[in-house]
Amino acid sequence: MFPLRYPWMPVVFAICCYWISIIPSGTPSCPHPNFVAKHLCLDCLTEEDALEFSRDRNRIQATAVNTVFFGNSSFTSVSPKSTEQLCENDVPLLTYNCNIQRNECRLVGNECKGKHSTDNGHLFYKEVKCSKTKPF
Repeated sequence: MFPLRYPWMPVVFAICCYWISIIPSGTPSCPHPNFVAKHLCLDCLTEEDALEFSRDRNRIQATAVNTVFFGNSSFTSVSPKSTEQLCENDVPLLTYNCNIQRNECRLVGNECKGKHSTDNGHLFYKEVKCSKTKPF
């Protein structure tokens, strides 16, 4: 096992879950606390930071691949064609996809936006859109 780089992450997740439980039903949360805990790394600066964040996130809820947005943004609630309310970051963010099993991350893009559910924080990772990618 890897040591927790972000030892506060399980505590933040627990607080977020409690906070979610006291929100009256029908009240959307944008950004959703689950999205923040699993996908938004406020202090990530490197690919290795994203991998560490994903390893820590994996201790909360297991996943093979995790999308990590670097930094912070304001968020806006958006109405899709379906009935589910979504939330999207206003400021495009540096984004990596990390494969925990392979112990590697790959750059998705330098300026990316993603949408997630306001009901449960699920990130629609296949719909992440980036305006700039890293030049090769």
